[in-house]
Amino acid sequence: CLSALDAATEQTITQFLKNDLQKRTAIIITHRIPASIQFDKILVMENGSIVEEGNHHQLISIESYYKNIWQKQLHEQVTPASD
Repeated sequence: CLSALDAATEQTITQFLKNDLQKRTAIIITHRIPASIQFDKILVMENGSIVEEGNHHQLISIESYYKNIWQKQLHEQVTPASD
């Protein structure tokens, strides 16, 4: 589960997985949208059920739960937390 990692480590691992797992199926669980952008198919789950599926571009092109989370995470990256 990648959600326990810091963002930089997660990115390193997902890049390795993308390269190492070409032409294979892998299930990657993450709460960070940037880690999922590069994958062919994204399944969005809410309350234990798949509510959306597609690639990153498909999911942000419609009003979706995924798009909402992506926009929030982009804002968090641009706006650092105050101490």
